[in-house]
Amino acid sequence: MSDEHPPREAPMSTTATITAKEEVIEMLRRLPDDLTYQDILYHVYVLEQVKEGLESVRTGRHYTQEEMEARSEAWLTE
Repeated sequence: MSDEHPPREAPMSTTATITAKEEVIEMLRRLPDDLTYQDILYHVYVLEQVKEGLESVRTGRHYTQEEMEARSEAWLTE
C-alpha cells in the first residue's frame, strides 16, 4: 500500500451499532425460507467479507484504481 495518501473518512452512519448476531438475524429475515445451511453460510461469509472490505477502505488499507494499474504493470513487466 502507498503511504502517500491519508486514510479516507467514511461517511457517518445514521444507524445504531448492532451486534453481529443481530445483523445475521436481520439478514436471515430477508432471505427466502428454502435456503440450505450451505446457502446461509455463504451469505454470512459474503456479509463478513463486505464488512471487512468497507473497514479496509475506512482505515485507508486499500489501493486506488491507478495504484493497482501501476502495480499490475510492474508485475507484468518483471
